[in-house]
This record gives sequence, C-alpha cells and structure tokens, in this order.
Amino acid sequence: MFRVIIADDEPKVLLLIKNLIQWDELGLELVATASDGLSALDLINAERPDVVITDIRMPGYDGIELIDRAKQTNPETDFIIVSGYRHFEYAQKAIRFGVEDYLLKPLKAVEINQTLRKMVQKYAEREATKQRDAVYSERARDDAKRHREDFVARLLADDDAALFPHEAGADGSTLERINREFDLGFVPDLFQGLVVKADVHYASINANVRRLLAEKTQAALTGALAGKAHAHALHATPRGIYGVINFGDAHLKPLRRALLAVIDKLQAQGELFDRIKVTVGLGRTTPDLRTLRNSLRDAETAVADRLLLGAGRIIEKLPDPDVGDVVTRVLNPGLRQRLLACVEIVDAGETCRVIGEVGDRVANDGAMSGRGVLAVADECLQILRFALKSQNAVDEPIEAMLADTEDKLGFCASRAEVFELLGERAGALVEHVAARRRRESNRPVREVQRYIQANYAAPVSLESVSQRAGFNPTYFSVLFKKETGLNFLEYLTDVRIREAKRLLADPAKTIADIAADVGYGDVKHFSRVFTRLTGIHPSKYRKLYY
Repeated sequence: MFRVIIADDEPKVLLLIKNLIQWDELGLELVATASDGLSALDLINAERPDVVITDIRMPGYDGIELIDRAKQTNPETDFIIVSGYRHFEYAQKAIRFGVEDYLLKPLKAVEINQTLRKMVQKYAEREATKQRDAVYSERARDDAKRHREDFVARLLADDDAALFPHEAGADGSTLERINREFDLGFVPDLFQGLVVKADVHYASINANVRRLLAEKTQAALTGALAGKAHAHALHATPRGIYGVINFGDAHLKPLRRALLAVIDKLQAQGELFDRIKVTVGLGRTTPDLRTLRNSLRDAETAVADRLLLGAGRIIEKLPDPDVGDVVTRVLNPGLRQRLLACVEIVDAGETCRVIGEVGDRVANDGAMSGRGVLAVADECLQILRFALKSQNAVDEPIEAMLADTEDKLGFCASRAEVFELLGERAGALVEHVAARRRRESNRPVREVQRYIQANYAAPVSLESVSQRAGFNPTYFSVLFKKETGLNFLEYLTDVRIREAKRLLADPAKTIADIAADVGYGDVKHFSRVFTRLTGIHPSKYRKLYY
C-alpha cells in the first residue's frame, strides 16, 4: 500500500484533494493530514510516507522549505507541489529538490490521479530494482564466500600443485593470482591459520545441534573478524571452522580481543548447547602463502591440546611428541591383550575397567599431547573392532556404534570426557555382543518350548526334543532349566495341566477324555498329578470353578 500525507493550510483544499484521489484503485492510503509546515514535517518523520502532497505556501515552513528539511531525513519520500499561481522561481526550486510534479490550482482529478499513477508505477519499479539488486548482491556475496571457502579447503587438501602451480615462491604475482582466483583481499604481510572448535556434551549431539553449532560459530567468527585484519577466509568442516587471517602488527591486539569475544559469545549460549566450550587454535605466523598449510595444521594441533590444557581459551601451537610413540608407550602389550580378552570372554565390566586404566596411563604421561589422547582413544577402538571381527561379532548395530563413537570423540572437551565416552561405548559394544549370544543360545530352548506347546498331547521325551535341538540330553537339560527355571519334565507337566484346567470347563468332556487329550493314557495317573500340582482333584476343580 502506497502511503500518502496531504499538507495544506486551507481545509477546503484538503478535503478537495482527498475527494479527487482514486485511493482504492491506485492502492493508496491516507495516513495523515497537516495544516502547516511544522506539523507536516513532524508527521513525515513519524510516518515516513511514500508521497507528500503539499501546498507551496503554508505557515511554519513553506512547501520548498518543508521538502528541503524532509529530504534530509527521508530522502526516498516523493513530493507533489500544489500552487495557486504560476511562479517560475518556485517551480524551478521545486524541480531542483526533485519533486515529482508541480500542479496548479484549481486541481483536476485527471491530473492528480495521472501523477499519482505514474508515481505508484515508479515506486513499484524502484522496489523491483531494489529486490533484483539485493538478489544480485547476495549472490555476489555468496559467490565470494564460496571462493574464499574453497581456498581454505584446498589448503587442507594438501595439494600444492593445484594451488601453486609452477611457482617457486609466494611473490607478488602469486598473491595477485590467489586474490583474483579466490576473491580474496590479501596484502603482503603476515598470514596465520586458525581453527575454532565448539564442543558440547557428546550425549546431546545430533544433526540439528551440529548444524546450528556450525552456523553460530561461523557467524560469530565472521562478525568478530570484520575490520580486524586485512582479510580473512573461513571454511566450515565437521572438525570445526578452519580459517586464514592476513594481518599486520597493528592488528595483533584487536584480533586477540575479537577471538576472545567469539569464545565468550558462543559460551554464553548454554541454553542452546549443553556444556558448550569453545577453543581457538592458532598456528605459527608466516609471510609466505606457500607455508599457510603448515600453519593450519599447527592450529589443528593446538585445538587438540584443549584436551589437556582446558577448553574455552586461545591455544597456540606447542611442541608435539610423535603420536606413534605415545600410543606404543600407553597401550603396552599387556593392556592390548587384556582388552582383546575382554571381548573374547564377553565381559563388559572388565572392558570398562581396562579402558579406565588406559585413561589413567594417559593422565599420568608427562609427555602427552592432545593429538596423543585422541590417537590412544582411536587405537582402543581399533583393538575393539579387531577383537569383535575375530569373534564374528560385527553386525550393523556394532558398526553404527563404532562410527558414532569415533564421531563423538571429536566433541569431547577434555581427556576425562574422552575416556568417559570411550568406557561407556566399549562396555555397550561388549554388552551388545553378550545379549546377542544369549539370544542365540536361548533359541534352541525357545524352539523346544514352542514344540512342546504344540505337541503336548503326543509322547514327548527329553531325548526326542534334545535331538531336535541338536544337543545331547544331559547338556540340553541343563540349558533348558537355566532358561526356563524348570527341568524338562516339570515344564511339560505344567503345559499339560494348564491345558487340562481349560478343558475342564467343557462339561461334555469326561476326566478320562481330558487326560487323553493332554497326553496321559492313565486317568488315575493324570488325576494324581493334577491333584499334586493344584491341591484339588480334577472333578472337584470342575465343580468349584465351572
């Protein structure tokens, strides 16, 4: 809706203008009227109309002065001047101020509506242009963002030949090409890799939390770095936000304050993310683009050290011991063998205890690094995977649990949390195997139970059902009682007597008929068994209950 204000010190003229305009047809709305220039300016500033129809002469401010002052605060508001006489000087001033039209009294409906129709059309075209420009600007920003992300992604891909083809060094021509190719604004100065890692408690991680966490981390970092360096480029990965900063000595303090602000801003969102901790890892500074990849890897290593130094801070690259040596030192042959044995004997409790011992050895290792903690945890998972495969125990749930554990280890914010998660999952893996084996060992018993319930009237013996199950009678008798709580004969008798109780409800059946129906050829023997188990003779049971 096109919003209109009318300003004229003559009430009759105001009413005339209101009556001449085709409001509904043109899609116009009258939001206010004014009888002097001062109140008209106040209304314009308050209502911000699309068009003002004003007299050239009014108390307070005349039409020209009103336009001048209004345009200073509302440059997009358009004006139509209404004048009672022809005056070249006023007309020229009005044109200079950009009025849409200069109408002479007496006003004609055709003139004013034609002018307003043209203004509405112009307004619609202007809005369409704005929308197109906004779309093009957004696309341009998105394209530039994608190009910058691609630069960081290619640094992480370890492909020097693709990023710096045939270039012996990162001279001015290299910088110019990189800027042009990836829409960057790098200048010859210092470069540094960084990684921002936001951790939440592993129990609350899901796809939506992961997406929202990445979006908020990148938005906070983008906003904080604006104007704090020559240029920067960011790339979101499942492991965190990776970035490159181009800066000078004068940027050092503002940059550090900006990164600390990112940490504070994200950690303040505890209502969204369970126990969120944010760490910034920084690599070594370099003036050479070709060594930026090393700085990014340094930043990645620094972020891993949060597991030992504590999350929620900025960490710079520390000396990093060889990960292979750390794993060999912590996971000695004895611990490896015990972990394998836990799976072999399917002991979930002992599995958790061994993982706890590994965690203690990591905690007491004076040369441990963050990458070392993760390497030891990963090696424990590989040992478990090997042991499970050796036992032919790897199924889809096991694979899913292993993959989920590997993923969620990346969201742990401390060494203790890493081994808490690992202990939980290792115990759950072994317990899953134990439950599956119980189901497998119980399957023959359940099959025999179903067979007895369908064939209780026929001659059924322990030998015959053991043969069906594929076991010798002695072993199957033990297995059967362990699963059901009854030995074979007790279970068969219980099934027969329960069916006899049901049949006693039929008065047409004699006790002898019922005994035969449930597998007893001797009615006296049936009666003795029934009385022993129920405390009452079959005939009395019938009278009492039916």
